Amino acid sequence: MAEKHPMRKTLRIVLWVVACLTFFMAGFLFIAWFTRYQPASIEAIEPLKIPLHRKTPDPLPDTLKLVTWNIGYAGLGASMDFFYDGGKRVRCSREETLENLRGIIQHEALSRRPDFILMQEVDKYARRTYYHDETELISAAFTEHTSWFVKNYDVKFVPLPWYNPMGRVVAGLLTLSKYPALESFRISLPGEFDFVTQLFMLNRCAHVLKFPASNNKKLVVINTHNTAFDDGTQRIAQWNFIRDYALKEYNEGNYVVVGGDFNLNPPCFNPNLISTGDNAYSQPGGYPPCNAFPQGWNFIYQKEFPTNRNVDEAYQRGKTPVTTIDFFILSPNISCIHHHTWFDGFRFSDHHPVEAEIVLLK
Repeated sequence: MAEKHPMRKTLRIVLWVVACLTFFMAGFLFIAWFTRYQPASIEAIEPLKIPLHRKTPDPLPDTLKLVTWNIGYAGLGASMDFFYDGGKRVRCSREETLENLRGIIQHEALSRRPDFILMQEVDKYARRTYYHDETELISAAFTEHTSWFVKNYDVKFVPLPWYNPMGRVVAGLLTLSKYPALESFRISLPGEFDFVTQLFMLNRCAHVLKFPASNNKKLVVINTHNTAFDDGTQRIAQWNFIRDYALKEYNEGNYVVVGGDFNLNPPCFNPNLISTGDNAYSQPGGYPPCNAFPQGWNFIYQKEFPTNRNVDEAYQRGKTPVTTIDFFILSPNISCIHHHTWFDGFRFSDHHPVEAEIVLLK
């Protein structure tokens, strides 16, 4: 009997390997699709924790202090680079993660116990933070605050980078308030990536809370984290969605505060005003025009300090690109009497906290 041609044997092996890989990839994508997170457009959000002494929503005081902070899941401190932004690392050490989390909880911006704390990128259960429940650890540290967790990232297994996959991720927004809310709900933001990419990306959303004010109006507080890693079109669409929602609430006679990480520069942003000696820049996707909101609305941030850095390498003062994408939007019936960006060289996160003290006008 003639011997089989070695090329045929090699071809069969190659085809078998290709068939196995194709079957594996198809199966993996099917499982990812079948188990994908599919939130409704609007969902009620119940509190994680309610202080014993505050259960009935009473009218708010007229003067309030707020802080917004994307904490980068306590994994993106000054020494960290991240693969999604062009770096190589997926997570820092367990010790660094816990040190960052302690630094965030004890940070001076939060030690003053603001009335409202709006956080983004807080992990509930994730490999990148060693499965520590950051929502519980942070909530437990603020005993006088009610807290709500709003999920925007729930993927069973993120396969990237292939050499050290991110794995399981459950994360989202964490909002804390000294006052109980009349209403609390999640609203989905518009925009998706292509089919495969979206399976492993965030489902962007905002957290809307409504509180009674002293003059039969309501204070509407919105915590948002808009999309990144797009060409700018999703970010603008989400900006417009939030603007329209805020205008609707204001036109109904309410006070409106929007805070968070917009992944967009604020209207009329000028990077040349940043005076820290860093390499300041404007977002490539552009930013909303100066007339993005009607006259009387205000955008609150400290122009001298950046709120965000690039994470393609560890932070180096004067070299690492920085910008401002974290700020507050205030309706015309709210006055800001103080605001501050807590610049600390991105010690615990790739974002800085932004503080605002406001007065609800009669």
